[in-house]
Amino acid sequence: MANGDAPATAPDVPHFDTRFLVQTPDGSTATQVLRTDRPLSTPELAAHIESQGNVFAGYPDAAPTSLGSGAVSPAASIIRGELEAAGAPSPAPADAAGGRTFTSQLPSVGLAAAGSSLGGAVGAMTGPAAPFMVPAGRIVGGGLGGAGGEALEIGGEKLFGWPAAEPGSAANRIVNAGIRSSAYETVAAPFQYFANVVRGAARPITEAATALEPVLTGEAATGAKVVQAADGSFRNINLALSSPANLTAHAWTPEAQQTLLGTWWQRQAGQAPEQIAQAWNALGDAGQTALAGDLRGNMQTVVDTIQSGLPIPDVKRLVLGSGGPSVGWLLGHPGTGAVAALPAAKQAVEETVPWVGGKLLMSPRGAGFLAGLPRAAETVAPRMTLPLVGEVPVPYLAAAGQSAATRVWPRAADINWTNSY
Repeated sequence: MANGDAPATAPDVPHFDTRFLVQTPDGSTATQVLRTDRPLSTPELAAHIESQGNVFAGYPDAAPTSLGSGAVSPAASIIRGELEAAGAPSPAPADAAGGRTFTSQLPSVGLAAAGSSLGGAVGAMTGPAAPFMVPAGRIVGGGLGGAGGEALEIGGEKLFGWPAAEPGSAANRIVNAGIRSSAYETVAAPFQYFANVVRGAARPITEAATALEPVLTGEAATGAKVVQAADGSFRNINLALSSPANLTAHAWTPEAQQTLLGTWWQRQAGQAPEQIAQAWNALGDAGQTALAGDLRGNMQTVVDTIQSGLPIPDVKRLVLGSGGPSVGWLLGHPGTGAVAALPAAKQAVEETVPWVGGKLLMSPRGAGFLAGLPRAAETVAPRMTLPLVGEVPVPYLAAAGQSAATRVWPRAADINWTNSY
């Protein structure tokens, strides 16, 4: 270069600006820019942000296509010396949707499930309004519980210095958790309503099947020819069952009653429901008591269930009742139509349950299935008794549903309910 000549223009050094969101220890979110001489992978960027005492909260816009591509050259250098090119640790993967861990969701999920269970129990105490107040109580209780659980999580973060479970202000996170929990209960309400209708209609049937399981499954019919009366004498089974007078002529031990009742049922189970009811009624009060003893009421439930089912359940009422939502929709009030259809749908379900139950009671395998339902329900959905409230379900199923809802629900930062950051 000759003296007096202008200096050569410095070559333009290529660089890459990466815009990203960080959450600071006080819970606020800010946008920052990092300039490097090459594109950065997301794990590299997250490790750098963590080294500065902040939490990576995503990208304000779509991430550059080069980000997240995986391995980079170990020899590459980063302008400003802010990142190591190799060996940058990757953050631990979250085990739930929305970038937060399952354990961080436990307070919100747990209290939402407990709140919905308690709210439903309180709604059940409203008498005639219970069909509407139970789901309303679950929705309100679930929302309050979910919001309260998230508030506890945020309090733990502040008190113990835990990293924030997700970006967003405390108010926005609490509101988001409450709305999410209430939304789940709203979606689940129709299923819970009809599940309760089925449970209520089936309870007397399943309880009777449980008490009479050896009789209905054939285990009580031992094939013995004689049974022992309470006075120690032995009596012929066929003779004892031949007439109500012979049944009431002797007092029977509980073991003898079970054998007699099991044998009587085996002779009746293959007949038409009307014939079974006729044979039972022919025994009279005294004969039924002598035959079944303490199980008489359960046997009456079995007989009534078998003969009460219509030849075909009156599902036409459900079909006609479902016209309510259509009319309501046309009038601009779909909710009104749906409410109008509930009584018809409820009655159709209540008619269908004994019809199905009667068919099952007629076979040993079906009766065994009904007898096992209360035991299965106690295992899957146990219940507990609370003072002033009464019996409420232990919210295992509700907790599972709330946990599933958190995996598909947007993060608080994605839906800013409170306009706070």
